[in-house]
Amino acid sequence: MCKFEINEFEAVQGKQKFFDLKIDGLSQYNEFKEIIERDYQSMKTEMLTMFSYMNLVSNLHTLPRTKFNEITPQKETIKEYELKSKHLRIYFFHYENTGKIITVWGFKNNQKEDILKFRRIKKEFIQNYKNETRRITKK
Repeated sequence: MCKFEINEFEAVQGKQKFFDLKIDGLSQYNEFKEIIERDYQSMKTEMLTMFSYMNLVSNLHTLPRTKFNEITPQKETIKEYELKSKHLRIYFFHYENTGKIITVWGFKNNQKEDILKFRRIKKEFIQNYKNETRRITKK
């Protein structure tokens, strides 16, 4: 069983809060950022673009479906979303009374696997987290 923790992204300012999910102490954002810095230097600007999109969403601005898309399956009550740039993807869900929890950062060419991973982690998070005391910290 994984241990989850969420940390608010201070770089995202607005009405809706965005959180980085830590799984067993590992930040999903930091893990992905290290991959970008090590292997994909040219995509660093796309990471900044993703934060710009998060700020727009946080401030209730609409983005085109090519950039921001709801991907919630039918009969699912917790909304799921995808933010997109040319090569990068962010998968997150809205958790009641908390905010948007970024679960998976990934690449366009891994979408199918990343969505499956995202839904598996989301399900486990929801099962475990609602029974635990929240530990939300600023990042």
